[in-house]
Formats: sequence, structure tokens, C-alpha cells
Amino acid sequence: MFSSKLSRGLIQMGRNAIAPRNAASIHSEAVVKPHRKPLLEPSIVNGLLYRVATEADRELVRDGLHKYFYPEDPVTSTHYSGKEPTTDDTEGTLEMVDSGCMILAMDEQSGSLAGFSGSTIVSPDEPQKLLEKASQAQTKKYGDVLRLTAHLIAKTRVCERFGVDRAYHLDMVGVNPNFRGKSIGVILQEKHVELACAKGMRVLSAFVTGPYSASILERLGMQCVYTLPYRDYRDESGRVVFQGTKNYNEMKCYVMKI
Repeated sequence: MFSSKLSRGLIQMGRNAIAPRNAASIHSEAVVKPHRKPLLEPSIVNGLLYRVATEADRELVRDGLHKYFYPEDPVTSTHYSGKEPTTDDTEGTLEMVDSGCMILAMDEQSGSLAGFSGSTIVSPDEPQKLLEKASQAQTKKYGDVLRLTAHLIAKTRVCERFGVDRAYHLDMVGVNPNFRGKSIGVILQEKHVELACAKGMRVLSAFVTGPYSASILERLGMQCVYTLPYRDYRDESGRVVFQGTKNYNEMKCYVMKI
């Protein structure tokens, strides 16, 4: 879970090919097919290439999740069952790659993954869908993560708040320690704003687990609308599900119209 000026993205379409003049020309001229440009064009910032992840990047992102995200994520690392991430949680996060909502920061020289950030599209019935998914989760831990997410979305009410049927949710961000200090987290979120606009979204939401992530969202102009101390979130038996830490003791929910 989460992870300058905002720019409005434009969906750019390639020009349709002109039909051949006659049958003979089909054999003598290349037929150009309609082409759709990416919603977010790759760009280089401070020597890093920012681009949307593809299916070919799944294992790269999987490795990054286990090295740079889960170990520092309070939701994963302070669950009462232990700090290890579950396979179903990992696979659930990788769905952001499949949906075209995972952005990577790649080092041009080494080809190393410097950072990554994923998002999801939420709708007014998202809490119900997440609770149903939680009931079918392979592990209790992932089910608890989904139930927490459902709780936060229900409290935030981002779609109802802005009168929209979909919102772009900034879900998570991970940065390779070897590349920190390059504003990667900030740039990744700015890229997500561009991608959200290109997808036709006009509302952002995000949940953050610590002060650094909160500062990024506040710099983007997002407003905190709900705060949940981990100690106040309990299961049906009254047990605190996520312990949190001294510096990561609450979650904050942010929203913004773009």
C-alpha cells in the first residue's frame, strides 16, 4: 500500500491507413494497420527510464516486491501471523501488471529495477468485491489485507465523494535502496497522474503507511480524509490484526480531483 505540477494525459491514436486504390496495389504496397500509441509514453528523468510494465516484466516486479516492498510494508511485515508475504498476495499485486497499471523506473546503464509503483481502478461497489475476494483467499493473511483495504475504501468513499463511477487508486510503491535520493517515489506518482488522466480518470485516491509517502501525496495536492491507527483495527475476536511500528503506526487515506 502506498505508493510538482500535475499534467493531464491525452490518449493519442495513430492515423488509420488509407485503403489501397485497387487490388493490384495490395500486392505492391505495404498495408499500414491502425496503431494506438501507449497511454503513457516512456520517458527518461535523471538517467532513469520510466515506463508502464508489460507481461514480460512480471518476474522482475515479483523480485522487486520481495526485495524492496514487502520487507518495509507495515501491513505485510507486522501482521500477527508473521512478516513473510504470501503467494496469493504477491499474485494479487502482480495483477496490476496485467491491467497496465504498474509503472517502472529502470536504470538505463545497468538495466536494474530502480523503483516501481502500482495502482488499481476502484468503483463504488469495491468494498463488497474485496470482501468476497477475501472470503475466497488462499491464506488468512491475504484475506486480512483485502478486508483492511475494503474497510479503508468504504471509509474514504472516493467515488461517492466526487460523484464518479470510477477512481484511480495509487496502491503501492517500492524503491531499490541503491537508487534512493533521486525522487523516484515522487516521479512515479506524477507518472501515475498522467496515466490516470490518459485513462479518462478524474479522481485519485491513495492509502499510505508512513510519513514519507504522505508527504509525496501532499506535494501532489492530495487531501487526507481518514486516518486509521493500526491499534484500532481489530478482527471479530478483538485482536489487533496489524501491529504497526513506532514510526508506522497509522494509515492515512488521501483523495484528489484531477
